[in-house]
Amino acid sequence: MNIVVIRWLVALSALITLTTYLFFSFSAPKKPVNSARSEAPINLKNISAQLIQPIPEPTLSSQELNIAKLGMQIFLDPNLSSNNRVSCESCHHIFDNGAENRQVSLGVQGLGARNSPTVFNVSHNSRFFWDGRLLAWKHKWMVQFTIH
Repeated sequence: MNIVVIRWLVALSALITLTTYLFFSFSAPKKPVNSARSEAPINLKNISAQLIQPIPEPTLSSQELNIAKLGMQIFLDPNLSSNNRVSCESCHHIFDNGAENRQVSLGVQGLGARNSPTVFNVSHNSRFFWDGRLLAWKHKWMVQFTIH
């Protein structure tokens, strides 16, 4: 017989032997006859409620509250932009969804290249801007004033 045919027959018999072994050695898990635990359906709502907890609402001291009020005034003030017409809230609608409902944001120079990300829960972010070029929140306001 030809050597190629012999190799094919050996490979085929090895494949059949392995398939037969796997077929007969694995079976469905067996359930115990007297199961003490009831088989209740899995409730995904309860599981997700346990895994995903709401972010706790911060409690602010009077000094922190004053800083937050100042931050809100700065956020809403269009006079800080280069054309005195665009505030942070122009793109980051904090009274609606934290971003804007546009594909591409309008800045002081007109149509931009990206849309504005939401500012909701931004204190929990580790990177800022879409490309992640800013790692610290405390420097973001300086970058924004120089861009706009």
